[in-house]
Amino acid sequence: VLSLALWGTAAWAGDISLAWDAVTTNGGGGTLTDTPIRYNVRWGTTSGQHTTGTITTNTTITVKGLDPNQVYYFVVTCENAANKESSTSNEVSARPTLLLHQ
Repeated sequence: VLSLALWGTAAWAGDISLAWDAVTTNGGGGTLTDTPIRYNVRWGTTSGQHTTGTITTNTTITVKGLDPNQVYYFVVTCENAANKESSTSNEVSARPTLLLHQ
């Protein structure tokens, strides 16, 4: 089961950083037999509609170049070598903030 979280970092305006735990067990709690080789991160500006995405092998990502005046909704899935995709993580939302440095 994937669980997605947001965290704050020293990022530029328009960036949102995401993190999730690596998948190590199947949905029933047993040992995962097909190790995930990639994570699909998807997002959109409407809850439940994730039309943009990227693939990573890491459990963290910073999505750059987002509109600071817009709320974004994110989900993650994992895929194994046979291209079998997991169910979708919980959805999280965030708005990029403008960071002012003194």
